[in-house]
Amino acid sequence: MQIFIIRLNNDGSLIWLNRFGGNNDESAYAIHLRNDGGYMFGGYASSNDGLVLGNEAFNRYEYWILNTDSTGLPLSQKCFGGTLDDKAYALQMTSDSGFVLAGSARSINGEVTGNHGGDDFWIVKLQYAINMCPPFGNKILNGGIPDASYRWQVNTGSGFTYISDNGYYTGSTTQQLNLVNIPSSWYGSQYRYVINRPSGNLSYGAPFILKFSNGWTGVVSSEWENTGNWGCNVLPDENTDVIIYSSVPHFPVLNSNATIRSLFLSKGTSCDINSGYQLIINH
Repeated sequence: MQIFIIRLNNDGSLIWLNRFGGNNDESAYAIHLRNDGGYMFGGYASSNDGLVLGNEAFNRYEYWILNTDSTGLPLSQKCFGGTLDDKAYALQMTSDSGFVLAGSARSINGEVTGNHGGDDFWIVKLQYAINMCPPFGNKILNGGIPDASYRWQVNTGSGFTYISDNGYYTGSTTQQLNLVNIPSSWYGSQYRYVINRPSGNLSYGAPFILKFSNGWTGVVSSEWENTGNWGCNVLPDENTDVIIYSSVPHFPVLNSNATIRSLFLSKGTSCDINSGYQLIINH
């Protein structure tokens, strides 16, 4: 049983319809209209063929999300869960342009951890942000739909334009785009893939937003200036979002001037600045 999606006009007349899934059972329980005009569907799947890929619980259920363009043609899909039955029933967009899936999980492996027995309530957070370490980051972006004709685009603030392989990109006409040594000054750039359908129509994937972040670990000392205290093993720069976690042995103390993009302090944490120095936060 596949999922069957129908879009209608206000008067109930048919605009388009599509079926999605594999050779086993799939169900959709939630739908969200994305900002780019496409749709995200949430539910669960037991197939591992057809349009359902990456299901570790073949013949059992995993969370399943499906992204389509505005005409209902598939753009990407992904499974989450373990080897038992995990089912998503709700989907909600978050303020950071990500999504939350909620449902039940019976698995004790895969992405599911801490099961207390039977069916537990399970939440999965999805994010289109690309988080990289400063000052230069590397990442692989995946289009998600195999056997399609791809081209990738970037928007640095003046609209999306096609990119070509160069010192920063490889795979610009394939399913996977490789970002190589991207400088932190490119923070906020957006990437999306374009699929050329057999009909000649173009479909656009949801944009990936480039971000640079660095989490404080404090495993060595309280010295902000010690790279061993940072998750990226480098100091944050003016284009870096800094995160101070609560479960660390030492909280940071600045003994120099520093500039960062933003600062997030978890509850119960601190960031001290010694006399004569300043921390400049750009956003």
